[in-house]
Amino acid sequence: MVRYLSDEWFDEAARLLAPAPAGGEPGFVLQQVVTDQTPGEAPTETSWYVVVCDGAAHLGRGRHPRADVTFSCDAATAWEIQQGGLSAQAAFMAGRLRLGGDASTLLANRAALEALDDQLAPLRAATTR
Repeated sequence: MVRYLSDEWFDEAARLLAPAPAGGEPGFVLQQVVTDQTPGEAPTETSWYVVVCDGAAHLGRGRHPRADVTFSCDAATAWEIQQGGLSAQAAFMAGRLRLGGDASTLLANRAALEALDDQLAPLRAATTR
């Protein structure tokens, strides 16, 4: 088991995703920003992005300068979505997940997003909080 958003979790996610072809232009870039707030402390942010290019994907940590779509939420919401207890759509409708950028990118690349979901399924099954 790997702890959600740990270095090991990011390493395993990167391993599961196929490397992007060298020199290819990104088809689209998804950014995820997760904030966590411990009472009495400053909020912390964990961010990463996935570049999808020519049917392959690459995960990077931090903020991408040209993300097409950015998802932002708190750590509890991110965990619920990651575990499948809450859909991203339901979180968005409830105001728990914020969406920035060009939402049409998601619709135009539905097959690629489903492929990413399939590639990361083993990680979801092996992740603990």
